[in-house]
Parts: sequence; structure tokens; C-alpha cells
Amino acid sequence: MNYGEVDIQDPRTQIPASARVMFDEWMRDPHVCAAPDGSYYLTGTTREPGSPDGKAGMWSDGIRVWRSLDLKTWEPLGLVWSLDRDGTWQRFFQVPEGDRIRFVEPAAFRAALPGPDVAVRRSLWAPEIHWVRRLKTFVLVASMNYGMGMPYDREKSPYLFGGIFALRSTTGRAEGPYVATSPGPLCDIIDPCLFEQDDGRLYLLGLNNHLMELRSDLSGLVNPPPLREAEVGPGWLVKYASLWDVPKLPQQTFTPEMRCEGGYLFKHNGRYHLCQSACPRLPRAGQPAAYAWEGMFTANDRGPYDAVVASAANVRGPYGPRYTALTHGGHGNFFRDHAGQWWACVFNPPSPAGGPYCPLPECRPALVPMRWDGDQILPEAKA
Repeated sequence: MNYGEVDIQDPRTQIPASARVMFDEWMRDPHVCAAPDGSYYLTGTTREPGSPDGKAGMWSDGIRVWRSLDLKTWEPLGLVWSLDRDGTWQRFFQVPEGDRIRFVEPAAFRAALPGPDVAVRRSLWAPEIHWVRRLKTFVLVASMNYGMGMPYDREKSPYLFGGIFALRSTTGRAEGPYVATSPGPLCDIIDPCLFEQDDGRLYLLGLNNHLMELRSDLSGLVNPPPLREAEVGPGWLVKYASLWDVPKLPQQTFTPEMRCEGGYLFKHNGRYHLCQSACPRLPRAGQPAAYAWEGMFTANDRGPYDAVVASAANVRGPYGPRYTALTHGGHGNFFRDHAGQWWACVFNPPSPAGGPYCPLPECRPALVPMRWDGDQILPEAKA
């Protein structure tokens, strides 16, 4: 196949029968941390209990964490960070009214819920939990879905598009409590990943492949681009760096380049591995499925949500070539357990056209055993 084409039925990349659901809880974008205390901690995008059907991508209540000693039995630690209780600029519900946004306090919003046809934005997306050696504590990174799907111009709007932030545990425990490391967002957009170098330097990966070095206390970026300003509440302005102003990591791209998100950076055997989540275009008109394709997703074009990986000798690249590591395993994470086994944490998003692509139930956190084939990480097919 040409570079950028993909076999979506390749048996080497399919989620195997040995994959297992961790527990029955609606979740997207799951992330597992193998912590030095011998435990494993899980978080992800969750729903607010009792929220109306169809509202999961519109509002939520914060960050929830689970703990396990064996990757089999999981104990809920509860809502460790609440948008209502602990949020500052993140606490407001955003209701679009034409080309303007009305900001609503949580109590007022719940006292008069809008109808199902009203777009509302206050959902916390793609949180990750990390043990940061340099700080000797747990750190959460997360993003808000502000502006997602809204019609206003993202470059010229006075509002924040997305919003990535970090939280630090004040006790060294995964259950917190957590405090914000900065008064406003570190940057805009969504899908953060925190990465700690062997020398303790900290990096933030945003959306897909925008890499930024963080200050040692996570209070901001090292050498940030010129800061922008946005309205996040009634009369409330914040300053932030924009990913639009941060160059992407150099890598062997497709032609045309794919749309991707859910970036995740990890290290193995001295090399850096950049994972991104992307849907190939399904085969059509005699052409194979391909990540390299023009246009937007349509109901008839969109293939599985894949984990696509590229490697490099340096954290700043260049990365490439890319390969499919896990078909329909997009936006989770890869990690090594305390016994040395590698896993992918996945969630089986609703299958687009041509699915289903996964034997697991939809939107449930699950573990897939993985193996290394040279510098490539692939699913372990054995039962």
C-alpha cells in the first residue's frame, strides 16, 4: 500500500478477544496511570449523573478517578475535582444566543434547564492522571469543550475555544484535593497530554501534535507565544496561549494530511512514540481506505477511530513514518503495568459507517494487551 492508505481489516491491528471491560460505566478518552505506590489509577470523560440523554458531550460535573491493585477490580474514588465546587473560569455553562454567548452559573442553569434543542457547552473532556516525579504528587490535565461545534469564527471570537488546564494534588494522593496550577487556561483547544522527561522537564501536548514545554510548577509555558485574551464569564477575561500559534511537531505526514486529535506521547526503549487518533476514509470507487483524504467526515466516509503512532529519537522529532497500532482504539493511552506487560486503555466509541469494529460494548473503559514488534506497538492476539 501507498503511505497514507490502510487496511482496516488487518488482523495484526484488531482489538483481540482477550480485551476486557474494566467495569460498566459510560466513559470516553480513558487514561490509566501505573503509580509508584503499586496501584493503578483511571480517569476519563464521564457524564454527570442524571444528565439527560444526548447531553454527555454538552455538560458534565468534573473529574472522576478509580483505583485498582490488579487491573481487574476497580474502586471508585469519586468526584475528585468538581466543576461546580472547584472550578473558576470553567464553572460557567455557556448557552449560545446568535453570535453571542450567555454565561450561566451552575445553580441558575439547573433551576431552569434549557430544552433538548438548545446547544449548551460545559463538559470536561479527556482528563489524564499522572504521577509527576519532579513534583512528587499526582497531576491532572483536562480540557473544556467550550465553543465546540459553535458557528462563530474561532480566530476572531472574543470567546475561548476549548481550554486546557492542569491541577496538582496537594496531598500526594490521587484523590486530592487538587488545586489549579494557573489562574486561567494554559492554552486553548482540547485533548491534553502531560509528558515528563527523564531529566524532569515537563511538556504539554495539545490536541494532536502541538508540543509545549511547561514551567516546573506547571504555572504556564516556557517561552509561550504572544498571549491572547478571551471572555469566560460575566466581565471575566483570561489570558492564554493558543495552539494555533504553536508549531506542530515535524513528522512524516500524509498527502493530503489527515485530521487527527487525541494526541498522546510516551517513551519506550529510548524512543519517543507519538500516538494520534484518526478515522480513515472508507474504501470507495475502487480506492483503498486511507488516512490521506480531502474533506470532512460524512456518514458514509468515516471509518474506525484508530490509534496511529509515529516514533522519534528526540522528543521534538522528527516523527515518522506513521502506522496503525490499534484499529478502533483511538484516544486512550498505552502503559506498562508493574509486571512489565504493556496495555492499551480503550473505550470503543460508537461505530461509524462500516462498523462495528470492536467486540467490546460501546463507551466502556477496557484493556487490550499489547506487545512490541521492534519499535512498533501492536495488540497481543493470544487469548
